Amino acid sequence: MLSNLVLKNLNSSDEQFPKIVDASFVILILLNVFAAVLDAVYLLPAKEHDWIVLFNNVSVLIITAEYIYRTWSVANRPDKDGKRMHPVWGRLRYMITSLALIDLVVILPFYLEFASLLESEHVQLLRLLWFFKLTRYNPKIPNIFLIALIYLSIFATVIETIDWVHDSYGEWFDLFENGCVAVFTIEYFLRFITCVKRPDKRFKHPFYGRIKYFFSPLAIVDLIAILPFYIGMFYNIELPMAQMLRLLRTAKLTRYSSSMKMLLTVLWQELRTFGAALVILIVLAVFSAGVIYLVEGEHQPEAFGSIPDALYWSIITLTTIGYGDVTPITALGKFLTVCTGIAGVGMVALPAGILAAAISDYIRRSREEYESKVEKVLREGKLSEDAIDELETTRENLGLKQDDAGRILDLAVHTGRAMQSCPH
Repeated sequence: MLSNLVLKNLNSSDEQFPKIVDASFVILILLNVFAAVLDAVYLLPAKEHDWIVLFNNVSVLIITAEYIYRTWSVANRPDKDGKRMHPVWGRLRYMITSLALIDLVVILPFYLEFASLLESEHVQLLRLLWFFKLTRYNPKIPNIFLIALIYLSIFATVIETIDWVHDSYGEWFDLFENGCVAVFTIEYFLRFITCVKRPDKRFKHPFYGRIKYFFSPLAIVDLIAILPFYIGMFYNIELPMAQMLRLLRTAKLTRYSSSMKMLLTVLWQELRTFGAALVILIVLAVFSAGVIYLVEGEHQPEAFGSIPDALYWSIITLTTIGYGDVTPITALGKFLTVCTGIAGVGMVALPAGILAAAISDYIRRSREEYESKVEKVLREGKLSEDAIDELETTRENLGLKQDDAGRILDLAVHTGRAMQSCPH
C-alpha cells in the first residue's frame, strides 16, 4: 500500500546516512533515555553513576558530530530547482528547520552545564528530551511518547488526590509534573517556531503565519496544557484547583487523534441541529414541569410547590435517569411520568441519530474531497515532494486515516496508469 508518509521519506533529500547508521542512532537515543530514567529513579552507586555520565558524554559528542556534519553538508545538497544551496544562507536556513532545532535542543543542555549555566539536576531531566530526536528517524515515535506522557500526567494527577499518596510521594509527583511541563513547553515552542515550515499555507509568512498559528485551536490547547504551571509561579493557586487545571491536558489528545478531530469538526458543523434538539428538550422540560406542578403541587408542595422545583423531576425523568427521590403520588401524575419518560427516550435517541448521520456524511465528503485532490495532483504531473506534502496536509485537515488515504492514492495511481496506456 502506498503511504504518503513513507513516500515522503523515500523522496526526501535529507537522506544522508544509510539505514544501518540511522538504526544505530535510534538505539543510542533509546539507551540514553533509559539511562536517564534509571539514574533519576534509582539512587545508583557512585561507580554506576559515573559510567552513565561517561556514556552520556560520549553520546553527546557523537550527536554533536552528527549535527555539525548535517549542517555543514547541507550546502552540497541541491535545492528544489536542482541548484546547490548557498554556503552561508543555505546552512542558516537549515539551522532553523524543525529537525535541526531538535538536534540542537538535545545537545545544548550538556554544553550549558559545562559552562556552569545550568544545574546538573536540570540537565539530567532534560536528557529525556532525546526522545524528540527520534522524529528524524520515525515521526510517529515522539507522538507516541507525548501521548503516553499525557496519559501518565493525568493518571498522576488523579492518584495524587489521595491524601496518603500525596503525603508519601509528593516530591516525586512535583518532579514528574515539572518534567511534563518542560517537555510540553519545549514542544509548544518548537511547533510555534517551525510552523512556517509546515505544508499548511496559512502559516507560510514568517511573522503573520506564527501569529495565526498562535491563535489556532491546537496551539491554544497546547498553551492551556502548560499555562497553569506558569501562572502558579506568580499567583498562589490552591492544589485542588491546580490539579483540576492539569486535567485540561486531555484536550491535547485531539492533536494526535484524527477521530477526535473528526468528532469535534462534526459537532461544530452540526451545532445548529444540536441546538434545535436542545431547544426541544428545554420546551418539553418546562412544559412537563408546568403540568406536574398543576397535578402534584397541592399534594407534595415540598417537591412540586413551584415550577422551578418541578424542573428537577422533569429533567431527571426526560434524561431517563429517574433517581426516584421525587415521585408523583396521584394517578394522573404517574401517567404523566410515563409519558415524560417515553418522550425522554426519544430525546436521547435524537442527538445520537443526528451525530451518526453527520459522521457518516462527513467521512463520505472527506473521501470524495481527497479523491478530487489526488486526481488534481495526478493531472498536474508526477508525485513530487511538494505534491505529497500538499496531499498529507489535506489528509490531516480532513481527518482521514493514512490507510484510507493510501488506498485512495493507490487506486488513483493505478487507474491513472491504465488511462495513460489506453486513452480511449
